[in-house]
Amino acid sequence: MLDKQLLVTSGDYGRMILVPAFEGPTAVSVYGSAFTDEYPKQPWSFHITVTKANKSRGSRLKITRLDVSIDREFAVAIQRAWATMLLNTRYPQKSRFVMDGYTAEFSVFVRGAGILYGRIQTPETGLPKEFVEIGLDLVAYCSASEKERLAKRNAIIGRLEKFTEEAAKASKV
Repeated sequence: MLDKQLLVTSGDYGRMILVPAFEGPTAVSVYGSAFTDEYPKQPWSFHITVTKANKSRGSRLKITRLDVSIDREFAVAIQRAWATMLLNTRYPQKSRFVMDGYTAEFSVFVRGAGILYGRIQTPETGLPKEFVEIGLDLVAYCSASEKERLAKRNAIIGRLEKFTEEAAKASKV
């Protein structure tokens, strides 16, 4: 039920759902809208939507939502990073239960592969931790004032490009 309240838009260009053990979850969805008429349909505009719940369950659940328009370059940089990481995700043979920390779930649509999905629990180092931090940077970007967004956008795009390069190299090892 909480997913229906948090996932209010598509997340074709990337999605992260962060579920902390003791706080309400946050979802970040990157998507396109206002599609062209010709096939394959391409979006004219791009957006990031951040939704947050004040707690994970119970009564008096309050959902906040931020919607921010972004440019195509930013959306594609996010999609490339998500796709590179998720195409190279390896799943453990055993799942572990986390009492504290958080679980982060990621997804992205890749033409020819469909929706890719991955989950991680409280990464401490490396590319998985960087992946979560970039998702949190997107939340901070949406929360920033209009004046601060250009500098944040440029910093995040640089971080996305570096991440995509490092994730691609790691997959070849």
